[in-house]
Amino acid sequence: MHPFCAIGRSFGYDGGMDANEKRPWYRLHWGTVLVVFFVGVAWIGEAFPCTIGRFMPSRSWYASQIRLGYVEGWPMACLQAKGSATWINAPALAVDCALALACLVAVAFVTESLERGDLRFRVSTMLTIVAVLAALCAFWRWNSQQTFDYPLPGDSAYNPIDFAIWYTAVPIYFALGCLVYAVIRLTQTAAVRSIAMLIAPFPRRLKRTVARRGDAPSR
Repeated sequence: MHPFCAIGRSFGYDGGMDANEKRPWYRLHWGTVLVVFFVGVAWIGEAFPCTIGRFMPSRSWYASQIRLGYVEGWPMACLQAKGSATWINAPALAVDCALALACLVAVAFVTESLERGDLRFRVSTMLTIVAVLAALCAFWRWNSQQTFDYPLPGDSAYNPIDFAIWYTAVPIYFALGCLVYAVIRLTQTAAVRSIAMLIAPFPRRLKRTVARRGDAPSR
């Protein structure tokens, strides 16, 4: 038995395919909740390490960074601080929050699809995964070539991911991969439904034409 199904049964929930079919979309599995939680913690650690370091005075590196000044935020630098002065860039903060929310929703979507058995490995799924890996490789190469220039107070700039800190970089890349995968899947679904709506009237018209010809009196 899956460990999360056992946890669910302890709360009065009967796991399995039948239960997954009856489960509402907003009722997430415990595995999904844990994955989203860890990705969110890693995202906060990547975006605001010095802000978190204020609560860890034993770390000398954080203390020196706080004294000298630091810039935080991901992907955009949205917060700058030096001494007691702090500058916040509202548009960059909005971009950071929007991307973080979108990635967390995408992580929940992909993880929950795996938990419910909705994500089946077909040819289209494999092609989508290859496209996701290609996009992540392109982003990793572009990110590694970026250098961070400290912007003026109140301005913003892209803050590259330091892959040396793997415990925050890997979850962020995973979240970005889930976002790309979700966008591709939603685009495919929207395209298929649009085509189905466009061609749906033609079979009906064909049936009506055949019915009319069949009812017509023969000469």
